[in-house]
Amino acid sequence: MFELRQGDQAPMIDGVEVTASAADLNATTNLAAGMAAVEAFAAMALKYGSYTVTADDDTANTKTIVTGLTAVAGQVVQIIRAGKVATVDAAVSHAAGNITIANGSTFVLTAADVVNWIAFGTL
Repeated sequence: MFELRQGDQAPMIDGVEVTASAADLNATTNLAAGMAAVEAFAAMALKYGSYTVTADDDTANTKTIVTGLTAVAGQVVQIIRAGKVATVDAAVSHAAGNITIANGSTFVLTAADVVNWIAFGTL
């Protein structure tokens, strides 16, 4: 039970006086900053999906995936080709609410590649 006391007396919890040192207050400030960062991350939305590359994507050498987010803050992309990870040096980027996959120096977007993606950002 928390008991708020009047004047300059320290509050009590279960009959024990509670005091705070400068170090305690600094730790509280650090905790508050950490909690603010956690709350900001928790406020982000998460979207995910899987897309199979078509011959049209192959010809264009690029595929833009619309995530449903208004702004993508980050993404994880894995490209599977014939049952094996083929992401190697694929050019993966994000802008606004989209993820774009394009050819890299050795990676070439190929029909039937399976793109598994996770994006986080804002709705």
